[in-house]
Amino acid sequence: MSEQASTLEDKLQELKNSYVDHLSEKIKDIQKLWNSLVNNWQSETQEELHIIIHSLAGSAGTFGFDHMGKVARSADNILKGYREEGVSPDKSKNNELDTLIEKLSCVCNEIVNHSSNKESSK
Repeated sequence: MSEQASTLEDKLQELKNSYVDHLSEKIKDIQKLWNSLVNNWQSETQEELHIIIHSLAGSAGTFGFDHMGKVARSADNILKGYREEGVSPDKSKNNELDTLIEKLSCVCNEIVNHSSNKESSK
């Protein structure tokens, strides 16, 4: 392997590591916004949550976390529907979104733990 390819791979790995390092905080932000919405539905908070989840849905696949991207995309689609309809969600959609956000948290924890295990075995 050429030195240039190795350097590129190293930089990509650094980006991926940085992404993983920030995942837990991003999931905490999602959970905090979601909890706020459950208690008091406000369009500004919903939009903020939608932006973070939409970003996660797009970026997860870029770093090889396809399952997390799919879960985030499902949540993104629900939030997008709320915005387009201009209504607050019904209970079944709330439950569905709650389940997806919990799945995001679980997947995030798996990714972070897996990454930590890889780093400690080096």
